[in-house]
Amino acid sequence: PGLPAWPVSVRTLAGATAGADRRRYLVMMVDVDQLHVLNDTFGRQAGDDVLRRLGRLLREKFPGAELARAAGDTFAA
Repeated sequence: PGLPAWPVSVRTLAGATAGADRRRYLVMMVDVDQLHVLNDTFGRQAGDDVLRRLGRLLREKFPGAELARAAGDTFAA
């Protein structure tokens, strides 16, 4: 879905939280359970489509949030 990889977001988060402004941060992890079942049943293209749609949904629901793909089927916001 065009999201940065997890290491890039970790560096961004570390830089944002390094300041002394005392803001609070929340990190949310979203994992697509059993994605391999979808891939095995309907093909990898279907699984990729689900991941792209999830990426778009996260962008829509969390505008302005730093989003990343933490692993193959795991996203972080």
